Amino acid sequence: MIIRRIVTAALVLLILGGGAFFALWNVRSPSQGQGRPQSAESTQERASLTEQSGVAVQVATAENRRLVTDIVLPGEIQARDTTRAHPDTAGKLSRFAVGPGERVTEDQPIAWIDSSRPGAQFENSPVRSPITGYVTSLHVDRGTQVTQNTAIVTIATLDDLRIVVAVPERFSSDVFTGMTAIVSGPALGDDSIDARVVAIDPVFDGLLRSREITLRVLGDTRNLSPGMSVGVSLPLRVRDADVAIPFRALIQEGGRTSVYLAVNGAAQRREVRTGMIAGGYVEVTEGLTAGETVITEGINILRPGTPLTVMERDEL
Repeated sequence: MIIRRIVTAALVLLILGGGAFFALWNVRSPSQGQGRPQSAESTQERASLTEQSGVAVQVATAENRRLVTDIVLPGEIQARDTTRAHPDTAGKLSRFAVGPGERVTEDQPIAWIDSSRPGAQFENSPVRSPITGYVTSLHVDRGTQVTQNTAIVTIATLDDLRIVVAVPERFSSDVFTGMTAIVSGPALGDDSIDARVVAIDPVFDGLLRSREITLRVLGDTRNLSPGMSVGVSLPLRVRDADVAIPFRALIQEGGRTSVYLAVNGAAQRREVRTGMIAGGYVEVTEGLTAGETVITEGINILRPGTPLTVMERDEL
């Protein structure tokens, strides 16, 4: 009897507990149901705001542009004319009349030779400069016995410098006489000067697989001296493109190349064909005309018809 009462009481408690749980569930369900429409409404509002403001992009104008592909090669500064002065007579070098870096004129005495011998005294004979230029080096010391074959001084014309460059075989056919190059180097600091190709060696160096060319320095040469190393930028390919755009505007998918244009505030995708690439720009041979506006930043999230907001670079 006691056991039956206990079972009955347990059943009553279970029924009452289940009813309470069901009531609580019904109370919470409406609030949860109301939460879902609010979330959808919030999403729609955000989508509406995005549609009104548009995707932030940066653009560029397709334009006529000269494209240049260049190569930078090491070169050595040389004087156009370099010559060595020799004495006319044998004897002892008594003194120099000039020092390294000094400018001399043609026929100017640059050193003196004492041809005296025991029992025979002679006046010192001058060693004269064969050209007008600058003393680049002294080859003997004072008191040295010299002959007519002894080089005393080297003189160079520093106002008309040359640059010698070895051009690799694969580029040698692109170089021509009259080509203008840009010269840079430690002696020039942040500046650069122009040079022009004046000679191309007809003999190809089979060992180094290169051809030697000579350029004439066109700019101010005061900071340059023979023997210095410089960098020479040669424009191997030059093309005046009718239409060129920044290379980063291209989209390449499935073997096709396209760009996004900004047209009336919306994105428009168009296939193009390209040509030469140089200096961060690419030539467009088909699909664009000069003056059209292409999108260069933000293209990864675009679809045809996407509303756009054009931003400056520092606003992206």
